[in-house]
Amino acid sequence: MSKTLTVARAKAVTQPGMYGDGGTLYLKVAPGGSKSWIQRLTIDGRRHDIGLGAFPLVTLARARELAFDNRRDARAGGDPLAAKRRAKMPTFRDAAEKTFAANRQRWRNGKHTTALCQRCRQSRRISGPCRTGRSPMRWRRWEGRRGLRSSSCASGSLC
Repeated sequence: MSKTLTVARAKAVTQPGMYGDGGTLYLKVAPGGSKSWIQRLTIDGRRHDIGLGAFPLVTLARARELAFDNRRDARAGGDPLAAKRRAKMPTFRDAAEKTFAANRQRWRNGKHTTALCQRCRQSRRISGPCRTGRSPMRWRRWEGRRGLRSSSCASGSLC
């Protein structure tokens, strides 16, 4: 029997279980009959199952391509799971705008809503030392009323 799956075999399988395609790609059949592509990778010594999509939507050829790309990234020292999580994670700006849009009708005064939106946009501005192209700028940062210099400034690094 062949060690790789075929499209016909993937369609015909109904028994729950994991069916290997060779290498790290598997077709997982759930007890309810749904089928999905799973890739088993070892990243930093730990085994991870990465979902590649549902069987009818993701073809066998596409699942093999995705599995190959993930395996190549993992061997190069990357983490395909971290990249996938980063892609799903919303930025603060997206989350704030979504929250403002959802709650704008409940807030009483539109002026305060506008001010809050502007404050959130301005929070992205850098309000501290920056690095120039040649050498770091010397900044003295004083903490509190006592005028104690911070340890990071004392060492000559940026504050």
